[in-house]
Amino acid sequence: MRAYFPLDFVPLVRPSVFVYVIRNGKFWLRYKIGISNKPAVRAENISETSGGAAVTVVFCCRVFFAHSVEQALHRVFAPLHSSVARSSSGFSEYFSPVGLALIGGLLAGGMSWAKLLGQDECILIGLFSAVAVYFGWVLLVCLLIFLIRAVQEILAVALVCYVLWAGGVLAT
Repeated sequence: MRAYFPLDFVPLVRPSVFVYVIRNGKFWLRYKIGISNKPAVRAENISETSGGAAVTVVFCCRVFFAHSVEQALHRVFAPLHSSVARSSSGFSEYFSPVGLALIGGLLAGGMSWAKLLGQDECILIGLFSAVAVYFGWVLLVCLLIFLIRAVQEILAVALVCYVLWAGGVLAT
């Protein structure tokens, strides 16, 4: 999925670099957060270096200061860092929310047990919670990238309006 913003259609001011989230079929419980001018080409490159595995761009968005945004996301999600085989391109940029999902599932199952539900219900609640936390993390990363760009878009439009107003182009 790709997010579009109004400034994406103005070539002179749009950011040129994407921040993306990629899922690699070879490392099936891990996601890669990275930057590229062409995410689809980058996905093909990763596929080639990881033995032809299916690589899917889950989400991408043009972002101002993409390198800084990517590094910030890497720092925020550092506890979920999960290196893969060094033969894969970008091997150090993979993250796995599996541990987070297991903790969420155990907590939900344990809380269900504490409420004296049956064992089968507790297991189902725990499994459902683990899956929800896993995919919730992926959604959270995509939303963070989208919100960062939305704020950048608002600030860029405000700056353009201010420059036009200060230059006397916009009448008060």
